[in-house]
Amino acid sequence: ISIGILSRQSWIRAFLLAFIERLPVIGVWLTERDVASWSSLMAALLSSKCELIRALELSAKNINSSGRRGRMGLVIKDVRNGKSLSDSLEKNRVLTPAGYNLVRSGEKTGRVDFMIRSLANLYSDGVKKRMEDVLSIVEPLAILFIGGVIGTVMLGIILAMTSVSDVF
Repeated sequence: ISIGILSRQSWIRAFLLAFIERLPVIGVWLTERDVASWSSLMAALLSSKCELIRALELSAKNINSSGRRGRMGLVIKDVRNGKSLSDSLEKNRVLTPAGYNLVRSGEKTGRVDFMIRSLANLYSDGVKKRMEDVLSIVEPLAILFIGGVIGTVMLGIILAMTSVSDVF
């Protein structure tokens, strides 16, 4: 019951998410998933001729990580002050180097929406690949765990049956 009550607290969820994001495999997966959802929404908004600042504000609400959402707020401030989107994203460490380069080339060619959509596809593919990697690790571990539980139960039953026969 206490775990359920604690999980309802937003600051505890934010703390746990920030901790999990620092883990090697799962953290990278959560980061890629977050950036993939942000970039796909951003690309859709820009393709719909939404202005850049408004698209940034709306897509920032789609970010799960409170730290990344805060850094995206700084990106919005920088873009409002006239800084380029790619430079601001890079300065605030919101994406990876490949993401910065895609956004930068989109700014130079005038196709930011297309390049951010490419970024979304890149991260979505990475998320799927990482999920397959995690599942390939979890599946054998689950089989071993279930086998161990079943073996322990079987051993308990066998020991109980042999101890009953010792009594008589």
